[in-house]
Amino acid sequence: MHEEDQWNLDCGAYDSETGTYFVHTESFGDWQAGKANLRPYDSAGGGEVDRWRLHLTLNDVGRSFLRLDGYIAAQLAPTPSVIEEDEATTEP
Repeated sequence: MHEEDQWNLDCGAYDSETGTYFVHTESFGDWQAGKANLRPYDSAGGGEVDRWRLHLTLNDVGRSFLRLDGYIAAQLAPTPSVIEEDEATTEP
């Protein structure tokens, strides 16, 4: 079972006419923050095997790295005008 499904079961109000959850008692982020970082999500093999989910989060260094990586990737990406010029100069 995925976490969103469990959140729907724990906090959602189900509308049987539309088949959807239309309101929740708390947001997904708030619900997820109240959970342990290591939590079971499935039991298989007649209870002999349990599957666990490890919830990882980025610290400040990880978030900074992703921001810097995105900035560098945006700077290195070719602009549409450069691509058009390259395609115009390349003959088949």
